[in-house]
Amino acid sequence: LVAPGRYREKLIITRALALAGDNALATVEGVEIHAKGVRLDRVDTTGGVRVAPGAAVECRRCVFAHEAGVALTVAGACLLDDSVVEHAKIGVVANEGASLHARGSTIQLCGLGINSKAPIILE
Repeated sequence: LVAPGRYREKLIITRALALAGDNALATVEGVEIHAKGVRLDRVDTTGGVRVAPGAAVECRRCVFAHEAGVALTVAGACLLDDSVVEHAKIGVVANEGASLHARGSTIQLCGLGINSKAPIILE
């Protein structure tokens, strides 16, 4: 559980875990995911999220932003569920071989919404 507050460090996840923000806003600088079985719930970022090749993450009720770059870069597998990607030069980049499924999510206020070299599912 991440306590409410603003964390200026980048979080690097190298093993399966579930990370949930409290009901109050918990913001981390950025997240890099290098493992399968990762779940993010109510986690907000200001420096974007990167999903490495071979990694898999489920993001629920999250807000991803990166005013100077890409809010969400997917090279592995990512499920966005009821999440928001916003305030970025590029909202989402899905690299070749990636798997991205966005369900009930919003991409807004980005210079470019989606740049994809892989099939994506938007519901």
